[in-house]
Amino acid sequence: MSNLIPRAAIISAAIKGICNAQRDYEKWSGGSWLWEAPEYFAGTYVAQEIARVAKQRSWFLTMEHSTKKALDDAGAKGKGRLHGKIRPNGRSDLLLWWGNDTPRAPIEIKCQVTNFKKIQADIERIDKIIHRKESDTSLKFGMAVLYTSSKAKTGQLAKEKVGDYIAAIVRGVKGNVSSETQTLVKQSTIRVDEDSAWAAWAIVLKRS
Repeated sequence: MSNLIPRAAIISAAIKGICNAQRDYEKWSGGSWLWEAPEYFAGTYVAQEIARVAKQRSWFLTMEHSTKKALDDAGAKGKGRLHGKIRPNGRSDLLLWWGNDTPRAPIEIKCQVTNFKKIQADIERIDKIIHRKESDTSLKFGMAVLYTSSKAKTGQLAKEKVGDYIAAIVRGVKGNVSSETQTLVKQSTIRVDEDSAWAAWAIVLKRS
């Protein structure tokens, strides 16, 4: 078996982490949903689930990692000014590493995303990061792991609203990334509870 953690396994683990966070926070809080919890709570669950599926493969995972440092470690910093959308003084919620001490993928986590504007800066940053010094960088893809919920007159209407939110956000992402960027979307089933619904999902950006 390859020592590489497959990208598909990372994506599935991240989505499962969000689902687990929703389940536990609802239980612990007596009925509150994940959008009411601090965002780092969801991030911890995503990190734990990625670590669980990694098993004996070579990998590292860091939290709140400096973007500038990640680019430097990836061999992507180089000379010259970094694009402003990279926000080099910022941090990635999670940074997945290869087993050889070089970064593989920045991961952002956002809860209660119902429109593209809420994740636009993160998507644009990931897009610029993965295309920086393409021939030299160890960064191969980036991912936004998201939670979206809605309330309506009925559970079915809430479910439809969540689906509409996701579709509109995906359109926004595809309209704002580079033409050389491939966009992958994966989501959980949309869960309905009385007059409300929620879903965990991920948008993955990678070079074509």
